[in-house]
Order: sequence, then structure tokens, then C-alpha cells
Amino acid sequence: MSSGGWRPPQGYPAARRDEEAGFVYPSPSKGDVRISEPYLWLEDPKGEETQEWVKKQVSLTSKFLEEKCDTRDAFRDTLKGLLNYPRVGVYSRHGDRYYFYRNSGLQNQSVLYRYNKPETYLGDHIEENTETILDANKMSEDGTVSVKHTVFSECGNYMAYSVAKSGSDWCEINVMDVKNEPTSLKDNLEWVRYSGLTWNNAGNSLLYSRYPAPKLSSGDGGDMTPGEEVDQSQNQRLYYHRLGTDQSEDVLIAEDPKNPHYMFSCAVSNDGERLLVHTSRDCNPEHLLSVSTNFKDFEAGKVDSVQLTPVVDDWIGSFSYLHSFGDFFLFMSNCKAEKYRILGIDVNDPAPEKWVEVIPEHSEDVLNSALYVKGALVCVYMHNAMERIEVFPLNEEWVNKKGKLEDSWDVELPGPGGISGLEGSHKHSEFFFSFLSFTDPGSIWRASAEDRSSTRVFATQLGKDAPDLDACGTRQIWYESADQTKVPMFVIGTKDNLEKCFDLPANDTKLPVQLYGYGGFNISLTPGFSVSRLIWITHLGGLVVVPNLRGGGEFGKGWHEAGQKEKKQNVFNDFIYAAKYLIDKGITTPEQVAINGGSNGGLLVATCMNQEPSLFGAGVAQVPVTDMLRFHKFTIGHAWTSDYGCSEEGGFDYLIEYSPLHNVKKVKYPSVLVTTADHDDRVVPLHSYKYVAELQHIAGEVDNQNPLLIRIDQKAGHGAGKPIAKTIEESADVWSFIAHALGCKWNK
Repeated sequence: MSSGGWRPPQGYPAARRDEEAGFVYPSPSKGDVRISEPYLWLEDPKGEETQEWVKKQVSLTSKFLEEKCDTRDAFRDTLKGLLNYPRVGVYSRHGDRYYFYRNSGLQNQSVLYRYNKPETYLGDHIEENTETILDANKMSEDGTVSVKHTVFSECGNYMAYSVAKSGSDWCEINVMDVKNEPTSLKDNLEWVRYSGLTWNNAGNSLLYSRYPAPKLSSGDGGDMTPGEEVDQSQNQRLYYHRLGTDQSEDVLIAEDPKNPHYMFSCAVSNDGERLLVHTSRDCNPEHLLSVSTNFKDFEAGKVDSVQLTPVVDDWIGSFSYLHSFGDFFLFMSNCKAEKYRILGIDVNDPAPEKWVEVIPEHSEDVLNSALYVKGALVCVYMHNAMERIEVFPLNEEWVNKKGKLEDSWDVELPGPGGISGLEGSHKHSEFFFSFLSFTDPGSIWRASAEDRSSTRVFATQLGKDAPDLDACGTRQIWYESADQTKVPMFVIGTKDNLEKCFDLPANDTKLPVQLYGYGGFNISLTPGFSVSRLIWITHLGGLVVVPNLRGGGEFGKGWHEAGQKEKKQNVFNDFIYAAKYLIDKGITTPEQVAINGGSNGGLLVATCMNQEPSLFGAGVAQVPVTDMLRFHKFTIGHAWTSDYGCSEEGGFDYLIEYSPLHNVKKVKYPSVLVTTADHDDRVVPLHSYKYVAELQHIAGEVDNQNPLLIRIDQKAGHGAGKPIAKTIEESADVWSFIAHALGCKWNK
């Protein structure tokens, strides 16, 4: 059961409160409202006071984890042992050769390999006939430099790749000649962020987006490295870079100075004739679409700039380019289709009434992604948060008529689960994907649109000391939220524990639960494998519960919108009622429920702890958004207003109702651990700093209070590119903290 209260012997580190600081916000119901900001000084990451406060918090949390969390060493050692198995990414074909990422087990970063003998295929020959192309482990001693993206030219002779440091979203683009022996070229593109990489068809030029160089000094005068700054990301521009030239010579393709928050991405049509430019304004799946009228002339040097003609000039949906047949372009779109569909548009005559519905919106399933391969459209559909693959052949007759597709076939999968890494190209009929589930560490599959075959080419095998996966299972349960909306959730545990919970008569067995949620930005939580969760299930006797909250994309646009802006409370209610369901069914008790989530999911955890502190035994909010009145002021936060709204644009009344920073109560909280990192330039650390300072100030003095702590990592960011060594340490800290709070004992 719960570990009981705890208070630092010397008290929590003092955080100066500036009672004079504050801002006035326009309230639609109350007029101008002033809100105090006593910890505004914590927004300066290099401020002397901030640095001293961080140092003391790190010391306090480290001491608690070391002295109180008695499962920490066992969890770390077990995780390190279980992670020491080969993991392989989805294969992709470029030219006549295959590329894939592989991690031997405990390498900090996965390594990119090339496979040179496709006739013998892959799978059992994974160690043979391969050569190393790119090894990020050689870029730093501690593994904190990572490769974010690799994109190959159409012919397969060149590879562009982006490199990030310390987990920051900032990256640099480099180029490698991979026709023969991998050779680095002199091209180097800086200040790239939130950018795709797109080759022209000739393979001699690259399109990318970048920002102006940031200001790297703080108000206190301290110097920062990229990723530590908090200023808004503004004025992204799309550029065209010719190989062998300096970045200063790159040609500007698109910008919008009147709308500095707009962002740009692009695609080149498969015949190389057209450039498509997408303009987005926030995180909503909708954008503007323009197509060039003179791209080939520009590439040939006949004109100096690219002329763009609008195809979609209003925010009516998303249009993801798939393939083109002359002027007839295929797009995956949610325009007038909540669950997405495939549209055909003549870019020379793009009036909406002339669009062709190639694959209609499915009546039940959400079209999650689509890919064109030679002779077919490969569609990944999601049904009740589990995925399947349906293939629609495109024969010559269809190419001539360009109408609705009627024929299709399903790729046979091992069972219910999730799909990731769909790879293929218009030059070949084969495609690759990864299948995995909560109890399946994953396998790589090759399928053919030509002969309708599918073959497993690599199966992940855990080490000999791994728990028996056949003894673990998953149930999907539906429960009612506060407004009677039915919400599904996955429950993962040993089969014995699942049987006790759902199949046998009521008993006194109460199990510890990790309740994990997200609920936002149209992101779906589909089945995925985690070694840390496996340890929790088998060594600590717990259940993992993953509800598919509103705000996600599991059931289409309506499900997403039901968790946006003034409806955000639906998300919190869904999460709270998941816990109540488990408690009411006798599966667990409030003292044995730990809630966990990251980023928007961290906001979820912090809010639910404020609203229902007695319902949980622990809360771990990882890299959370907590200041809902000022989030849009920092880095990319302005893009989140699509989900959250904005305190300065009509959203104050509902944001102030739940903003974690502004709703801390003087009551007993569950054991709280907030995590952040010094180079998180997605959700900047000031969110965590200010929330924890307020939490320790207001709730820290309550009698028998549980620990209220913050874990602050160094040379790390929002999560992407984190080296294995850091991942192991963080996982051991988080899970042992949960185990301590819930009173779990280690079972060997």
C-alpha cells in the first residue's frame, strides 16, 4: 500500500516569490483579469537564481531516489539486461539496395546499415552482406548526438540526414554520397527545425525549412547552447539548396512575413515536374496547398524563382501527397471526411466539385496513413485503436478512367496490434512495415502489391532471461466517462492477473496500476511494446492501463474535437473515470493507482492530480505543459493553440479553470514526480519549474504530505534521440518512484 507521507528534513528548496509580477488577461465573462506570476524569474533558464534552484532540486530528488526507492537498482539492472537484444527498424529500398537501422542491444543510438544482396533477402542473413553507412555513436562520447531523419535521393545515390544535439529540436542537415563507398559531402545546413527533407528528382538539390538563428543569451547574460533558449519560433522559410553550394546561396521558395507562425513543407511530384508546398498554421490537421507552375524551368535555370498557384486556399482540411498521374494528383485528406479518404485532384482544374473520390471514407475505421507503391495504394486503417492494412490495386484501366477504386485485399497480420514504419516507393511493388503489440516486441514484414503475398523477414527475440511473453496478455475494456461517453482502454498484465480481474468472482486481490494517457492533438495510442512495462507487470505485479481518451485521433475528427479548447475537461474526465472504473470494479484502490503521461499527457497528469488528488497514489508528469496562460509565448507553443485555445484570444475563462500552475490546492497530494530536461525546446523546462515551485510552496506544508519532486536531466530534450543509457536511468527512476509510492515489492 501507500508509503505514507514524507517531507525533506530541511524543507523544500526556497523559491523566491515576486508578488508584484503578473499579467492582465481579457476574460470574455469578467473583463480584464490580473493574474500574479510570482515565479516569472524561473522562465530565464540561465538566470543565476534559476540555476541555483535547479541545482538544489536535482540534489533533493537524487537523494530521495537513492535512499527511498529500494527497487531502483533491481529495476535498472533488469532493464539493462532485458534491453540487450538486437532491434531492427523497417527496411527501405533505394536503388537496388536496402537500408535499415539496427541496435545490437545497448548501443546509445541505432546504426544505419546497407544490405547489398536482396536476392538472398534479409531476416536470417541480417549479419551478412551489410555495411555501416552512418553511426551516430561516433558523433559523441555520451550518445547525446542523434540522427533524426534520413532521406534518399530518387536514384539512391545520395542521402541527406539531420543531426540533433542534446535532444534539441534544432538540427543540422548533412549530405552523403552513398553510390559506392559512403562519402560525406561539404553541404551543411544550419538552424533547421520542424522541417522535412525533400529531394528533387535529379538528386542534385534538396528542399528544407529553417528559422533565423536564435538569440543565445539570457536576460541574466548567460550564454546558451541551441535548445536552451525559450523565445518563440517565428518566420520559418522554405529553401532550395543545390548540392555543392553554400547555404547562403540557397533560394527562398516560400515565406509569409505577415503570418510569422506559419510553417512550410513540400513534396516533389514523382515525375519531377511539380513542386507542392503545404502551409500550416498550427497543429490541426489542415493546411493550404499550392503547386508550382514553373518548377522545371526553375531547376533548369531559365527562371530565378518558383511561381506557386493555389490549389487549396482555405483551411478546409489536410492534403497529403501520395502520387501523380500527369496532372492528376492523389491525396490523403480529411476534407469532408472525419475519418479520412483518398482524393484525386486535377491541379490544373482544382475546383472542389471536380475532385474524384478514389477511396471513400470508411464507415467505422480511421485511415491512419497511406502509401503509393507501384500498382497499388497501401492504406493503414485503425479500428478501435488497433490497426490493419488494406491494399487497393491500381491497374491500367483505373489509370485511364481515374475513378473510385473497388477491389482491395487485406494483409494478413499476426493478430491485433499496431503498425509502424510503412515504407515503399512508386518504383517497386513491394513494401515493408513493422507489426507489434503490447506483448509482442515486433517483427518486420515484406508485402507485395503484385502477388498479394506477405512474409515476415525479421522477428525480434528477447534475451534468454526475459519473462515469458506467452504468460502476458491484453484485454480491451469499455467504460463510461462523466457524460456517459463510452471510452475504450487497454489493460495489460499477466494472464493470471487479468483472469483475477475480469473472469473470476470478486476477491480481495487489489493490484497496483500504472494508468497512462495522452488525449490530444489527434494522436492515437495504439498497441506498442515496452520492456519497462514488461518489468512492471512481471516483477512488480502490476497492470498497465491505456485509455484512448477524447482529444486523440482513435475515432476521427469528432473524437479529437471533443477534447479541444473549451471541451478539454472531457479529456480529464475520461482519465479520471478510467481510474474510478478500476476502483469500482475492485481491481485496485486509489492508493495503488499511479497516473503517468508525457508532454500533453503531462498536462493531463498534473491537471488530474489538482482536480482529484485523493484518487491516486502517485502521479508522474513527464515534460508537462503546465502554464496554460503563457504556453504560446515560448518556442513552438503557439502551434498548440489549435488544441488548447489562447488566453489572449478568448480562451482565458476555460484555461484558467484547469491550468495546473494556477490550480494547485493546499491539500494532500499523491506522491508527485515531474520530469524535464535542460534542452527541451518543445515544452520548455519553465513549465515544470514554475509548477513544482508552486506545488512545493502551497501543498508542501500540508501534514503527512507525500514527496513533491522534480527530476531534471542534463543534455536531454523532449525525448527524441535520447541515448539508451539515459533512457535506462530515467526509466529506473520513474518506475521505482511509482513502486515506492504504491508500496510494491520486487518479485524475482
